[in-house]
Amino acid sequence: MSSAGQQLIANRVPGERIGTTINTANSAAITTVETIVDTVTVPLVSGRTYRITWAASILGTVANDQGIARMREDNVAGTTLQVVRFKAPTATNYPLRMEAEFTAVATGNKTFVVCLLREVGTLTRIGNATQPVYLYVDYIRG
Repeated sequence: MSSAGQQLIANRVPGERIGTTINTANSAAITTVETIVDTVTVPLVSGRTYRITWAASILGTVANDQGIARMREDNVAGTTLQVVRFKAPTATNYPLRMEAEFTAVATGNKTFVVCLLREVGTLTRIGNATQPVYLYVDYIRG
């Protein structure tokens, strides 16, 4: 109980962080195969809406590397929640951020992934101690 006599219930405060994955290692080089670079699994409640956010940096190997980032449910073949096409400059970390809303249809654990695919050049999702990658889920309503 809080000091005001109200009980706080997990996953019921809008803006509450449900789960976070922090990655401090680079991904493998991404080529023409869509590849999962980050994953988070969180407990959801049916009927509630959540915001999934991914914040990262991408490094390309050739001038104007082109790629596609997809946020998906479950795995590389899962339903696409968000897609971003981008050009990453050579030798410069290109910041990339995606957000999507998801309304749970069942109560239980749910996995969300971010996948990268390159169209030109080779891409790497950068992660290190001073430039970590964040994939997190917040409860927002319902």
